[in-house]
This record gives sequence, structure tokens and C-alpha cells, in this order.
Amino acid sequence: ILYESTWKWDFGDGNIATYAYNNQHIPLIHHTYNSPGVYSVSLTATMKNPVDNSVVTTNTVTKDVEVYLTPEVPAVTGHFNNCDDPEKEYVIDNYNSSYN
Repeated sequence: ILYESTWKWDFGDGNIATYAYNNQHIPLIHHTYNSPGVYSVSLTATMKNPVDNSVVTTNTVTKDVEVYLTPEVPAVTGHFNNCDDPEKEYVIDNYNSSYN
């Protein structure tokens, strides 16, 4: 018997995602938190008998996860002289560069 299962993710911030698994593939789970902090994340896996849809087993795993702010990259700017040709300069900012 191939058992069907559902996976219920509780991300601890009010968001819940449920996925069905039918022995074909394991879904990739992605979640983005809006705020830093410690969240209690749990995964509940429930296996069912496909013949009568009865629950065979249910397991839950819970783990605290600490979420941090995304670090800001400091601005990088500058004018640098070219050692080979002092008349030329290399200009750098966060998104562009040019060679004059």
C-alpha cells in the first residue's frame, strides 16, 4: 500500500502551508518573515491509508528559529586612478562602474 501524506507547516507567525505528498516528489518549502525575532516553527506529517482514508500516523516536530534583519550593504563609491595611465580614472558606485 502506498500511503498518502500531508505536511502542514506552521511558521509561527500566523502563516500556515499544507502540502500533499503522493510518493512522487517532496515539495520545496519557502517562507519569508516580515520581522526579525524568534519563531516556533512546526511540521506535522500525517499519513493516511488511501483505501479507507483512515489516519495511520501523525508526527509533529517543533523547533525555534531565530530570524535576523537582512544586512544593508554600505555604499561603495570612489574615484581610483589607473596606475598604467594616470590620466584615466575608474569610477565605482553601488550599481555602476565606468572607466574614463
